[in-house]
Amino acid sequence: MSKPIVIAVCNQKGGCGKTTTVAETGACLAMGGAKVLGIDLDHQCNYTEALGHLDEETPGAYELLTGKKRLEEVVLESKVQNLYFVPASIDLSAAESELMGMIGREHQLRIALASAMDGGYDYILLDNPPNLGVVVMNALTAADFMVVPVQVYKFARRGLDRITNFYNNVKHFLNPDIKDWMVLPTLLDFRREKDVIMLAKLREQYGKKVFTSQIHVNSKILESQEVGSPVVVMDKHGAGAKQYKSFACELTKWVTGVGAAS
Repeated sequence: MSKPIVIAVCNQKGGCGKTTTVAETGACLAMGGAKVLGIDLDHQCNYTEALGHLDEETPGAYELLTGKKRLEEVVLESKVQNLYFVPASIDLSAAESELMGMIGREHQLRIALASAMDGGYDYILLDNPPNLGVVVMNALTAADFMVVPVQVYKFARRGLDRITNFYNNVKHFLNPDIKDWMVLPTLLDFRREKDVIMLAKLREQYGKKVFTSQIHVNSKILESQEVGSPVVVMDKHGAGAKQYKSFACELTKWVTGVGAAS
């Protein structure tokens, strides 16, 4: 059985579309026939809520990270066929300090995911908190790839250098097997001329490290999160769904292409 592809979705800035990217991409891949596991590593629980799960008492990512539960004990089925998830809770806010006292703290998630190698998953998507702390370090230490959703305005683009440096340090010191990273432009509004200009600057600066796919501001995506159903299910023929389906296809080609070349 082949090893699942682990993708960490990271950005130290909030509000850039990390959770939406994990929720929608995971649903797209699952609807395409892949077996997908999404893990919510953010104590804000947005990914968990986006899938319609509201029970904060359910064991999940906190217990997984701190070794209190095994992976198979915290995986839940979503409403989307082939899509499974590990929920978050407010307890994750304590995970940073608890992990700091552990030997091998950067490897806790990688160790916890070892049983997923026999779970038949094709993809594992990791939704991360908006920082570059120990939890995110765990995600990148367990990952094969990193995707960075980013808004195109200047201050958001400046943060890319910081997160790519963080990636390089993790690759050098903790996870030499992580293969590559890419940037996904999100929350674009082409009614604003500045967004067009800033997107061009982003592509000029980072070139082939930026996905061709791009995600626009879309009210249906917000509505879908409020009702706990991915937009690719709720409004499957809408613009938001089409954009995420396009991204999921591009993502699949990227990770399989890099994997085949390595």
